[in-house]
Amino acid sequence: VTGTGWDASFVCVPCPVPTCSDGIQNQGETGIDCGGPCPACPATHNIGTGNWNTCTGDLFDSGGPGGSYSNSELITETYCSDAGDCISINFSAFSTESCCDDLTIYDGPNTGSPLIGTYAGTTSPGTVTSTSGCLTFVWDSDGSVTGTGWDASFVCVPCPVPTCSDGIQNQGETGIDCGGPCPACPATHN
Repeated sequence: VTGTGWDASFVCVPCPVPTCSDGIQNQGETGIDCGGPCPACPATHNIGTGNWNTCTGDLFDSGGPGGSYSNSELITETYCSDAGDCISINFSAFSTESCCDDLTIYDGPNTGSPLIGTYAGTTSPGTVTSTSGCLTFVWDSDGSVTGTGWDASFVCVPCPVPTCSDGIQNQGETGIDCGGPCPACPATHN
């Protein structure tokens, strides 16, 4: 089956001038819209203020340091290394409504990335380190009862070198730690 195709014309136009508020890391910025020729990147981030490419700082719930988060929040954000490394985040405080307010963390740039875990109540994620250079957070609070939330700090660290025994399906493996460039997967599993 074929169709009539298309007809188009094009012209040249001036490229948009990069700015410090265009949502793109450009013109020598050290993070998205910050650093370099733009204002310094903020050291403190509250979830709900956008995705970040950075290697240092603190991350708080939407209430910020010393405040409580709000009811009925559903926020998805991604934090990536700005140095080509992996990002590591350490939670020093964590307290949410245990039944209904949770933080889900994925190892990668979106919610299709591998799930690290879902945390609620006082079950802290502890220290979480990406294997891909990015961590994606989904914060979900219901319509009643709030807690003090969390306080975390993040840094960039060297990414782990993939091996045939790291518990991850990587570097061409056909299964976790087997097949491809690694030994074949066993035919019998206990």
